[in-house]
Amino acid sequence: MTAWSRERPSRPGWYWWRSPTYLGVKMIYMDENGVISDRGMLDKLNARSHEHPIGGDWQGPLEPKE
Repeated sequence: MTAWSRERPSRPGWYWWRSPTYLGVKMIYMDENGVISDRGMLDKLNARSHEHPIGGDWQGPLEPKE
């Protein structure tokens, strides 16, 4: 995993995202079309999603560990 960066992710996957205006850290997903959303597993099951702001710091993409 990479260090925190202000650069927008360039490849699909799950990323950590943080911003001074948002208290905490969120997991964000970027798809193969470059669309960034904060869909959680429950949201995916309920077919709900919404676009996420681009600003802030990014870390990732997250890689599964054994």
